[in-house]
Formats: sequence, C-alpha cells, structure tokens
Amino acid sequence: MIVTLRMKGKSGFSGKEITLKDIAEITSRHDMHKIENLVVGEWGQTTGRYKLIEQHHVESVINEKCKDIQINWIGPPHTLLDYVSDPPRPSIVLFLFAWMLLFSGAALTIMYFHQDVSMEDSQIALTEMLGGSNPLWFQVPYSFGLGIGMYLFFNRFLNKKFSDEPSPLEMEVHHYEKSLADFLTDQEKARNQNG
Repeated sequence: MIVTLRMKGKSGFSGKEITLKDIAEITSRHDMHKIENLVVGEWGQTTGRYKLIEQHHVESVINEKCKDIQINWIGPPHTLLDYVSDPPRPSIVLFLFAWMLLFSGAALTIMYFHQDVSMEDSQIALTEMLGGSNPLWFQVPYSFGLGIGMYLFFNRFLNKKFSDEPSPLEMEVHHYEKSLADFLTDQEKARNQNG
C-alpha cells in the first residue's frame, strides 16, 4: 500500500494520544482508516506546551506497526504541535480597561502629532490661501478623512473586508507566527538532541 504524507508544519492539538491524522495530511488510494488513527506519540505531563514530531520518527513508527506500507513524503519535514487547552473566559473589566487605554493612547498620539507640526496654523494658512476665512470647512472633512483612512489602511470595517489583500496588521501577525514557529522548532530540536 502506497501512502503520501505531508506533515502539517504547525498544528493545534488537544488530547493525550497523538495520531497520524493530527500531524499529517494523508493521501492514499486504499482505505486510510487503519493508518490515520495510528498512534505516533503521547502528550505527557512533562511535555510542555509544544512538541515536535519529525518525519523520521513517524516513519519508524509506521514501519514498526504497519510493514506493508510504503511512504512518499512531501512538504515540511516536521510538525510542531501546540497544545490547546480550554481558553479562559474573557474578563469584561479587562477588555474595557484595554479598550480605554488603547483608545486614549491613540487619541493622544494624534493630538500630540498635530500639535508638533502646528496643524491648526497650517490649516488656517491653507484656508486663507484658498480664499476662505473659516477653517472649519477644511478641518471637518480632514477629521472624517483621518478616520476613514485608518479603516482603509487596515482593510476592515467591522467584519467586512474591502479587498482580498491582507492588511498590514495581518501581514505582521503572519510574519510573527512564522518566526515563532521557526524559533520553537529550533528549540524543540535542541531539546530533543540534549535529552
């Protein structure tokens, strides 16, 4: 029986026994029930939050338990499992505190920036150059434009996205998660070699 395995790279996990379907995508022309429920490891008390499962370990377990299977490997050489426990219930008080802190911090940042660059004097001078005496006709659209510009920059309004492109924040989160997975993989490899 020929089986193609693609390690997932990084995957969430909850439970005790780690099966092949938890760490790899399995493709075969034959019945996969036997192989997808094959136990390749256990989550012990001393495992920690992350566990690295490498191809050579999976191959040795499969060869030991199922001698009639030929494995074709594609994709990454390992899967980093992240143990996911039940998330704690979010605190409304903590949420409101964080929201107020971020909101007031953002408002102060914008106000201090405008004060540093003398935005009011600039808008008054620009209004006078355009022939007006009251700067409100310029300041009110500018204020709305500032908010709309932030929404467009982050490519999201409530739960709607304006385009299929990821926002700058989503890109940063993706790069962070990728760097974190690489770091944790290196740490787990070093730990497995030392102990």
